[in-house]
Amino acid sequence: MYAVDPHVYGTLGELRANIERFGLATQVEVVAERSVEAAERWRLPVQAVFVDGDHTRDAVEADVRAWLPHVVPGGLLAIHDSTELSGFDGPRQVARDSCKVGEVFEAVGTLGSITWARRRGGETTWHPPEHGRRWLDGILRLRQKPKPPPE
Repeated sequence: MYAVDPHVYGTLGELRANIERFGLATQVEVVAERSVEAAERWRLPVQAVFVDGDHTRDAVEADVRAWLPHVVPGGLLAIHDSTELSGFDGPRQVARDSCKVGEVFEAVGTLGSITWARRRGGETTWHPPEHGRRWLDGILRLRQKPKPPPE
């Protein structure tokens, strides 16, 4: 597993310490650079990409555009903060526009604040379990703060 993040806010040491503390040092390799720049040099197939960075529409689109070519058939694209449970328009717009069943993706859905899409062409048909989505979505809805009425 690769964790791609530039760690511009000084969290790289904390991430490495947490990876070590949880005994994952042999499973997780940290790539401390910007997502799009890392994707340009990437040469390995990817089973899953979790987009969670700059929440502007342009940045999310750039991440998806950069990493999607590396996602293998049957692999997953997941976009954080992209559902109605999130307050971020950028990821929501990209998920709405990009994550559709069609030529690229064979299945799409949400889990909490995450939109996921399975790339077409996997060896088997996949249907995620619904009980996890219902459980997590319910908890997250309870934690949402009510929006003030428009003035």
